Amino acid sequence: MAATSNSLISLRRHDLDNVRTFLTGLVTVHHATVAYGGAGLWPLKSALFNGGTSLALTSLNVFNQSFFMGLFFWISGRVSAQSLSKTSPWPFLKNKLIRLGLPAVVYTVAVAPTVRLMAMPRWDATSMQTCLSNYWSGLNAVQGPLWYNATLLIFDAVAAIWVLATAKKTRAEKQKSSLVPGVFDDDRGGSMRIRTYEKLSKLGWVAVGVASALVRLRCPVGRSLPIIALQPAFGCQYVFAYDLGYLSYVWEVPRMLGPFDQLVVARAAELEEKQSAPRPTASRIVSRISLPTAVALAVSSMALIILPRYIDTPDDWRGNVFRQAWGGWNLSALIYAFWNEFAFVTLGPVIMDYFERRHNRPSSPSSVWNARYSYAAFLVHTPLLVAAQIVVERLLSPCKSADIWVSTPLWQSFGPVVLALGVGGGQFVGVVLAGGEAPEMGV
Repeated sequence: MAATSNSLISLRRHDLDNVRTFLTGLVTVHHATVAYGGAGLWPLKSALFNGGTSLALTSLNVFNQSFFMGLFFWISGRVSAQSLSKTSPWPFLKNKLIRLGLPAVVYTVAVAPTVRLMAMPRWDATSMQTCLSNYWSGLNAVQGPLWYNATLLIFDAVAAIWVLATAKKTRAEKQKSSLVPGVFDDDRGGSMRIRTYEKLSKLGWVAVGVASALVRLRCPVGRSLPIIALQPAFGCQYVFAYDLGYLSYVWEVPRMLGPFDQLVVARAAELEEKQSAPRPTASRIVSRISLPTAVALAVSSMALIILPRYIDTPDDWRGNVFRQAWGGWNLSALIYAFWNEFAFVTLGPVIMDYFERRHNRPSSPSSVWNARYSYAAFLVHTPLLVAAQIVVERLLSPCKSADIWVSTPLWQSFGPVVLALGVGGGQFVGVVLAGGEAPEMGV
């Protein structure tokens, strides 16, 4: 669907706003799965199941992890590039400290310990004191999902410093630019930059896979850095994604490119005909793969991670397959490192293409699918999600103790998926409906 005239005037990308809203919902469901047997750390572990890892939910976590945070960083990189083109680096950094740094500090100091207290099995003075003491004594980094804020703040600071360092060169290039914004007098120069972006997008994931595999020899999945709490196992993808997002704005590429996309570069003459638009795009992208096909390809190829473990121990491959894949000198870890990046460059572009075609318009104020609430939902989803999970635990605990349907093998197998999707999805909708106007992520 075509962008509205308002989006042309404000340069607002409603499709990217809506992608971000979708990703926020996905993050909420992703975190909800951890309490019921998914991979990762979470303040609450459900007592409604027999413990252990849910293969279905862990697989869902692995699938989501391959693309959703990378897309967040791609969008943030593009938005930061747009912001730096309109304002100087110092006001830009001041704005980022308020929008990203301040929430991270408030969450770590006040919200995270409160969530720990909420998740305690019983609330008495001694237990609460011990909980808080353990929290503060072990605190060495930003807590919860606000690691994203801290990491993005670092990326944005580096981008601002880069703009400062290259300011003279940028001014010289602008003096040589043509009447069409973003297009050089030498048409081949502009085309070369866009083609460079195409090669970087389509082939760069291989280098990122190599780097990720090497990083995971020392820092497997689950290990994080102090202060910013970034997992180095995924850090290479996030740097790659942010850089691609940043360059996409600078080099006039409308969205993320994948190995199944074709980039069509517009000639200067074609752009001159569109000078009525404030920022004509120097290229367009033709997708050669559909969203269902991309999902099927990513899901089916994920089986390659399991294959080495299954060949070695066909009777006991479930228990350690993902723990082995998290990192180290083994074939599953190597395959996972490359699959994660392949899934990102396969899924990311088709998701953006889908939203560009189907959801490239502002949502109505009464709509649940409202981009202006996405950052608010991201900031508060953890305490609200834990509260919702506690309520569900209390409601279903009598069924567990009575040894009725909650204890059946059918529920133990499929119950985690039902609760994760039900509680996570319901909580996200509740946050959006109750939300208010808030600063948007990465803006």
